[in-house]
Amino acid sequence: MSMSAIKDEKQKIEMKKKKLLLKEKLLKEKEKQAQARRLTEIGKLARKAQIDHLDEESLLGAFLDIAERHQEQKDLENWKQKAKAFLENTTEGAQDALIISFSSNPTPEIKSLFRELNFKWNSFRKEFYGYGHRRSIEETLSGSDFQIELAE
Repeated sequence: MSMSAIKDEKQKIEMKKKKLLLKEKLLKEKEKQAQARRLTEIGKLARKAQIDHLDEESLLGAFLDIAERHQEQKDLENWKQKAKAFLENTTEGAQDALIISFSSNPTPEIKSLFRELNFKWNSFRKEFYGYGHRRSIEETLSGSDFQIELAE
């Protein structure tokens, strides 16, 4: 093999190394993103279970208890059944596309509540739109001047 052929072969190997390092870097970034999504999901679950107000030590203690007990299949099945029943019987189940309109601007508290429920405010039309349960929203807004309609 000539010197130029050896040099070309070294350059090819260097390029392959750089490509592999770039691929590794991209995979690590994807792993970080997946982990961040998972941690966000855990936070959302804490909110659904209405334990997001607990202090860090209490939450850590609960997580440690879960870590000790998660090995038993019976506990896992019980937890899954509880979650299924919770989701079927709360506002976290199937939701409708809703439009909630007001004759005048709603209070800041109502706006804040709907933002937490991921509704969007249309200031021109004075209405919120998003997904939710009609009955629970009607109960929440009782005493207010509003109309709810299903979006199509």
